[in-house]
Amino acid sequence: MYWRNAGFPSSTKTRKGDSSPSRTFLPPIPTARQGGSSLISSSREKPLFSLSPSRVELFPGGSVDMVLTGSSDSPVVVRERLVCQGIIGAQGSNEHIMSVDIICRFVAPVLSISSKELNFYIKKDKGKRLLPVYEKLVLKNVSSLSRSVELSLVEPFSLCEDPGDHISATTKVHSARSQAELWICFNPAFYPDRVSRTVDEFLEVHYPGHQQEDMVSLHAEVHHPNLSFSSTTVDFGCVFNCTGTRKVITITNCSPLPVSYHWGFLDDQKHSNIRYVYTEHIYILSKQNIYHFSDGSIGIRIDHLCCPVYYGQLQPGDQQQVTLFFYGHKNASREVVAQCHVEEGPSYEVKLRGEASLSDCYRGIVIAGLESAYTQSAASTLKVVLKALNNRKHIYAVNLSDSYAALKARERAQREAERKLQEFYSAVRNQQRKRSAESVMVLEDLKQSLIYARRGSLNHLHE
Repeated sequence: MYWRNAGFPSSTKTRKGDSSPSRTFLPPIPTARQGGSSLISSSREKPLFSLSPSRVELFPGGSVDMVLTGSSDSPVVVRERLVCQGIIGAQGSNEHIMSVDIICRFVAPVLSISSKELNFYIKKDKGKRLLPVYEKLVLKNVSSLSRSVELSLVEPFSLCEDPGDHISATTKVHSARSQAELWICFNPAFYPDRVSRTVDEFLEVHYPGHQQEDMVSLHAEVHHPNLSFSSTTVDFGCVFNCTGTRKVITITNCSPLPVSYHWGFLDDQKHSNIRYVYTEHIYILSKQNIYHFSDGSIGIRIDHLCCPVYYGQLQPGDQQQVTLFFYGHKNASREVVAQCHVEEGPSYEVKLRGEASLSDCYRGIVIAGLESAYTQSAASTLKVVLKALNNRKHIYAVNLSDSYAALKARERAQREAERKLQEFYSAVRNQQRKRSAESVMVLEDLKQSLIYARRGSLNHLHE
């Protein structure tokens, strides 16, 4: 005997390699026209139900267990008919044994989720720690079948079924018409930099053995006292020796919290007359560094650079203009880092650059005051030149053929020439002072002679 699905073509051969005695080669049976054809599906190419084994040989008094399997990729109501045909006896007569009508409703693994989006909002209160925030999610199995559900997400979010139990994935089994509560946790301390941010992730819901997937959007906002700067690099360019200039930047409170801040400089190196650029660091500001301007504002000055707003407070959305000063000492070149420290917030760095020279700074040509810089290769020399042109638009004379010893020898010769020139100028000034003194003595002698001559003339007239 064998089974077939009415309304679908049937195979008359066993699968290759199947030698089971219960599977025999049987002749094809034409599809019989029977009543109740409305149960037979005609819109599909393949049946959704099958019987295993589909062919079997039964001896008198024998029996066999058969398994009926149905599968569908989409929710649908299925009506099919299974027909059992048999070849009885040695004569091989083909007879209809029985028919079985199948009606089945395939349902999707419908899981009702209380919310498709969870929102977390955290503000850093002064003097308080950031604590995890929780949102509840209710999962309800609205189908008539029990379902297995896999839930997963990524940090800084986590799943919590019990207090203190934070996991990134779990599997739950929901019986028919049942519901369960689940807590989603967001940990704002996951980011230690105290920078305000928005985090968007998803809670993924999978159903083992089924292709359907669901997602829950997770949106979190963490707000710290934060500032934004119109510029984080201030280039004063080149000024003439012993002159100053200023630049203005704008800071804005971009957070929903009031901001208290103060300025400082990073500097752990002594100031040098060498004209290469380095980053200076300072960790302690002394009272000598703080002074008052004529307009009443307080300033900080570190040798060459100063900032007139030392302390400040800004309400949400407020702005403050900060004026930065640079005073160019003789042939000085400086690059320092000013730090703006926000109370219970991050620290921001503003790089300040400036230099002074006897050169025509406005034409961008360095004439005097520039000491040589030795580089190991032409490539590194090119980097120095390009950086100079990019930062200060100066023209640097470079001799690629010089060795380090030749470079230092030329510097010594230049310093010796400058020393001799200073001695010459000093000798000229001394000579001028000596000549001035001799002229004064000659004039004094002439004056005395005139006085004596006048007295002699008066005595002669009197006689």
